[in-house]
Amino acid sequence: MTDKDGNLLWFGNYTGWGRLKEETKVTYNAYQPFRLQNQYADRETGLHYNFFRYYEPDAGRFVSQDPIGLLGGENLYAFGLNTKAWVDPLGLASKATAKMQPYRFSDVSVKGPHADIFVGNKKVTEALLTLDDKGELVWKRFGDMKSATSKELKAADKLISELKDNSQIMSSAKDQLKKALTDFEGDLNDPKSSTRRKDIAKRGIKKFRKMLGKC
Repeated sequence: MTDKDGNLLWFGNYTGWGRLKEETKVTYNAYQPFRLQNQYADRETGLHYNFFRYYEPDAGRFVSQDPIGLLGGENLYAFGLNTKAWVDPLGLASKATAKMQPYRFSDVSVKGPHADIFVGNKKVTEALLTLDDKGELVWKRFGDMKSATSKELKAADKLISELKDNSQIMSSAKDQLKKALTDFEGDLNDPKSSTRRKDIAKRGIKKFRKMLGKC
């Protein structure tokens, strides 16, 4: 923590789940109560306040059940599986997150680059990168899980609508398009490829080149 002029007042070290391991006060009256992802430390109880409930940093769990029940995930006391990627600022539910599936030509050649979409600690759907009717690059929801609730899918839709602005996701998608183009060209130039396989490769090359040009 610094003052308005950038001078160091306080610094500390935390465990992976947010417990303060040690702190150093550069000035005597420095006080910094904020902990993991903006939780507020209660010095009397040792718990961290999350607006809707309290968090126990030693256990990495909330001390009361999620007020929205199973909509926040199967574990009513869980914060998140990965505190670096998942957030729960109000103590209600983790935000939706996206994780690109690894490249497999047999998969990407059919679907295009695609990502798993998680809400809380479960996968609820997928998002695939494609071209819409106007030839514009879009992410579309695809393959909803049977257990996904309408609220979870709504959160997924919001995330999917923002994926084009996610530089990490788009970089991975771009790399997969390049790999797929190389594999399509390999099929097209392979004398052992069937006529059908070559036709698929031609269509794939045309579509993926257009997609790559819009990334």
